[in-house]
Amino acid sequence: MSDNESTGINIAIIKIYLLKGLRYWYIPIIGILIGTSIGYYYARYDIPSYSVNGRVLVKDEYSSWGQEYFLPGMELVSTRNRLVNEIGAIKTFPLMLKAVNNIPELKVSYYDVGNVKSTEQYKSNPFHIEIDSLINKNIYNRKFYLRIINENQFLISRDNFDKDLGNQHLFNQKVILAGNNGSIVLDKYNPNMLLKTYMFYFNNPEALARYYQNNIIIEPEDEESSILSISLIGKTHRKEMDVLNTIIDTYIQSGLDESNKTAIKTIKFVEDRIEVIADSLIIAESNMQNFKEGANENRINLKDLTAIKEINELEIRESNLQFTIDFYDQTYNYILNNDDAKGLIIPYFINSSSVLFKLMNQLIEKYAEKHRMTYSAKSASSPMEILNSEINTLKQILLENLVARKSKDLNDLKSLRSQITIREQQLKDIPAAERKYAIAFRDYSLQNSLYTELLSKKQAAEIAKASSIPNARVLDYATPYRVYMISPPTSSYYQKYIMLFLIFSIFIIVILEFFNNKIIDKIDITSITDIPILGYIGNNNDSNPLVLLDQPKSLIAESFRTIRTNIRYLSRKNEPKIILLTSTISGEGKTFCSSNLASAYSLQEKKTVIIGADMRKPRVHHDFDLPNKIGLSNYLIGKANLEDITQSTSFKNLDLISSGPVPPNPSELLSSEEFVKLMDILKEKYDRIIIDTSPIGLVSDARLLIDYCDIVLFVLRQKYTNKNTFEKVVADLTTDKNKIGILVNDIKYKKSIYGSYGYGYGYGYGYGYGYGYGQGYYGEETKKRKSILSILKKGKS
Repeated sequence: MSDNESTGINIAIIKIYLLKGLRYWYIPIIGILIGTSIGYYYARYDIPSYSVNGRVLVKDEYSSWGQEYFLPGMELVSTRNRLVNEIGAIKTFPLMLKAVNNIPELKVSYYDVGNVKSTEQYKSNPFHIEIDSLINKNIYNRKFYLRIINENQFLISRDNFDKDLGNQHLFNQKVILAGNNGSIVLDKYNPNMLLKTYMFYFNNPEALARYYQNNIIIEPEDEESSILSISLIGKTHRKEMDVLNTIIDTYIQSGLDESNKTAIKTIKFVEDRIEVIADSLIIAESNMQNFKEGANENRINLKDLTAIKEINELEIRESNLQFTIDFYDQTYNYILNNDDAKGLIIPYFINSSSVLFKLMNQLIEKYAEKHRMTYSAKSASSPMEILNSEINTLKQILLENLVARKSKDLNDLKSLRSQITIREQQLKDIPAAERKYAIAFRDYSLQNSLYTELLSKKQAAEIAKASSIPNARVLDYATPYRVYMISPPTSSYYQKYIMLFLIFSIFIIVILEFFNNKIIDKIDITSITDIPILGYIGNNNDSNPLVLLDQPKSLIAESFRTIRTNIRYLSRKNEPKIILLTSTISGEGKTFCSSNLASAYSLQEKKTVIIGADMRKPRVHHDFDLPNKIGLSNYLIGKANLEDITQSTSFKNLDLISSGPVPPNPSELLSSEEFVKLMDILKEKYDRIIIDTSPIGLVSDARLLIDYCDIVLFVLRQKYTNKNTFEKVVADLTTDKNKIGILVNDIKYKKSIYGSYGYGYGYGYGYGYGYGYGQGYYGEETKKRKSILSILKKGKS
């Protein structure tokens, strides 16, 4: 077994289909030319895309742990970051909108309009637009076309100066654009600008923010790394660099602002308390001063009045407790009545290790996460539902914790007030002067202590604010060194489109071959039958069908001589006497072949007769320019003898028995005893008998005569004979296959790199048969089809 057989590869089948495809060699060439043209267009005019990127280092989740132990108040800004949350924070709509608004060049896009493409002029446009205020926001994305007339004037059109020829305006003067007042400023000028058309439109900041939100690419640099790679893809790399760097800066500043938010709230809270204490301290100082002025302070002995000191300490504790209880009430009411963390603050007196601190910090973080997700997830989505559930749970726990703490502090406050009451009773036993002084001194000491403590806490919060650092820092900004062209190279356009159209061409060939049902070359014949092909006859451009007699040295004449020789090899016994020619349908050239084959034998000094057995549509007599008044039909019905129907042609050794008048029953006449007797007589009289009969694919006349014949020649016509019909006829002739040969007629040879008809086999004659067999059978009309190329040539002429 061969290697091809073992692998299931049939080389013969592959060769057949390859040769079939080669007949359409021009289609792939056209496809390659089209692909090359389109590839050139894209290589010449396509605007390349660029990728710009930057790198940001995000603090690890627990990177801030312990910093509150180094500076007082640092617990106010310590946060724990998760990388996935930071990615979400960067891609939020508010951050993108803020970044877009921070780049003035994004407000208006400018383009240089060319014949094929328009090129964006980012920071390189010769003019810019200044708008007083956007009153009518319908101006967004509306295109305006501008042509510079001179250094002072320009034209503006809405349709690239097609129907709107433009309105004339002055630079630096008021111009109204879609209901908005502004002016156009010329930044630079040169005469080449007069030949150009510029286009500009105003960008909707929100639409731009959405665009960058959807197109920014953020990925961790490594699975275990906290470095984020942030990139953008666009046609104008300078613009993408500015946008990316602004997004990075906005993100870092937003993180810093978020970190300082708690400290800022704490400072505000403490300042409000300081204002209240400051007023009380002023009053206490005034009272103390008045007492000193109205009494002799040196005469007052307070050495034994320890109650005053104790009362001061107790009252400071009472004030702090009351302050804490007020905070609990305020926080409780805010959490209960609001669904955000804007009003939540973590004051100085809550220890960072306490449960309350952790709960409040978690709730603030959850609300921040919810705020970010609002711009990237639907409210009914599963992640949002989970987050809302977590927030509600935290709020409930926090409220319960506040209630419990308030209850404890109220009990402590009640105890403190009892102790203060006892100490105040002790003061009643001292003299009036000492008592008044003690009260004034106690009030002053209390207010002064509270004021000093609040100032200390404010300073701690301000230190925390000043000491806070952003949650991320820039490792690499987007610079020209971090710009990469991602568009394919120029050669890839040619490869892509040439390959695409080459495949498309092959597909067209497959479709053409699939729907082709005509005999075109040898492969179409050999794939249907193994009946031998005895000859190939080219297209005849001469009006005279008797090519062999009139043009004995022509290539068509030579093809019939070759057929004459091949017939001898087909007949394995004696030389054949009776040769019948038929075809599948009318118009395939069997009469043309019959006349010329008979001529070929006559030229060989063989006494030859050609019989027009096609009594349904007589034609062979026209080829010899002889009458058809008396013929085979007259003989078979007994109205004429052999001498009456035999006509001598103008050529030596060649006689003609024409069909005669069309009878009503051709099949019955051909199957009669008279026809058999006629064949026996003609065998004795002639060396060769050529029978031109009806198409076997339409009527049964030829089938009746096959048994009387030595050789049957089946005439096919290139691009005319139907393969399905031919296959059916051949299947019916299986029993007579040993005496059948095939003639391929009307070969329209076109020279190609693959050789002649049949791609290198047979007889490659550069001529052919153009005989006008276009009539249908039994009255059917078959019009000759004109090729598109011939129609175009005729139109040009």
